[in-house]
Amino acid sequence: MSIKKSIGVNELDKQNTSMKSISLIRKIDYLIFVLLFTLILLYQLQIVLTWISVFKIRELLYLYLYLRIIFFYRYRLSFNLICIYLFLLYCFFIAINTYFLYGSEMAVNGFIRFVFVALLAPLASVLITDIKQVKVVMNIWLTVVLLGCVTAVYQFLGGDLSWLVDDYIAIRGGLIRFKTLLGEPNVGGMAAGILFTFAILTYGSRVKKVIYFLASIILLILSVSKAALAGFFLAIIMLSLNYIKNVFNNAVLSQKTLKSFIFMIAVLPIFFIITISTDLSVRVNISNYVNTSIDSFFGSDNNTDGPGILTDISMRLIDRTNEGIEVAKEESSYYPVNILVGSSYGVAGSSAIEIRGRNKAFAPHNMFLETYLVGGIILLALFMTIIIKTLLTIVSLFRSDNYKKAILIAFILTIAYMPSYPIIYQPVLGAFFWLVIGISSNRKLLMNS
Repeated sequence: MSIKKSIGVNELDKQNTSMKSISLIRKIDYLIFVLLFTLILLYQLQIVLTWISVFKIRELLYLYLYLRIIFFYRYRLSFNLICIYLFLLYCFFIAINTYFLYGSEMAVNGFIRFVFVALLAPLASVLITDIKQVKVVMNIWLTVVLLGCVTAVYQFLGGDLSWLVDDYIAIRGGLIRFKTLLGEPNVGGMAAGILFTFAILTYGSRVKKVIYFLASIILLILSVSKAALAGFFLAIIMLSLNYIKNVFNNAVLSQKTLKSFIFMIAVLPIFFIITISTDLSVRVNISNYVNTSIDSFFGSDNNTDGPGILTDISMRLIDRTNEGIEVAKEESSYYPVNILVGSSYGVAGSSAIEIRGRNKAFAPHNMFLETYLVGGIILLALFMTIIIKTLLTIVSLFRSDNYKKAILIAFILTIAYMPSYPIIYQPVLGAFFWLVIGISSNRKLLMNS
């Protein structure tokens, strides 16, 4: 009997050791995913750290993690995860179509540009298993946005970051719109609404909340972005509705949210007082930035700041759609087929413009339109299915605490930005977008929620 018991104990010890080793390997895979996520967010650093792109570090990390989850992980496919894989597979089909139409360079670059950030979603659906891990990657995203704000302020105060932002210059209303660590000015501005949402709804130290809040205001102003301002207003509306709902459901939560609003409103005048008292040129610039942001949002009489947001939305949804369809028709020998399957990566998007030139390719500035032009009704239907399913999932399950509500509101903001910007393959905003989609496809995480 003692021998049998001894054997049983040894077998149990082996099983426990095996479970511990598997758990350790999963932790290592998760840490590698975190590293990959960080490198994607900090893509602008490849201008300085050229070895990241030369040695294909991100691609190798992707390859390793996909081999790991394919051959060594057991997980059940959810409906949304199936749709994500179908989306990626159809993007590969579009690459094949692009190859026959425009050659290998256009096919490879278009495919990589379109799916590179989207590949985060399946990994997140498997490797992230609890809310603590979600908070880690979210904190990384928020930290990178804060670093982007620092680079914007540094340039605003006269610092030179051409070594990092590649001599990028954009002007609106006579004001420089600085490219930051996050990328184009619009990216920082649109990230500001998300940062503001987390500042209001997450309950950490007040110092942290103030930093988030001030950074969001700075990014909003310095971006001089209509989409950013619209997103900020939308965030305020959704946060207000959340507060009203909490008044009826949970008095404690409503009081905390109201205190956050009051605290942030009290901090804002202090920020402007400090800013305008430092230097006259800074005071004038801040005033110009605020006035130009308002004029660009509502439109100005002399039209120097571009059309107002209502005119701009009309142009992007109607005029650009008609223009994009005409471009696709010119490139197609039989357009009715392209309505269903798309016109390839060579017709629209940043890769097409870089390789074929602006005189031959089209810049939609509308993610839904670009998805349609590239992949037709099939790709657009898959994309919309993923978005709707993600929304339904997180609306039903992410109502338990304010942190999850912040994720929900931030995800809605990324969708709201899509008619004006190519979110899904943009490193900073796209990484957040696909991360949330991956989380919503994770059965184990949702069960724990």
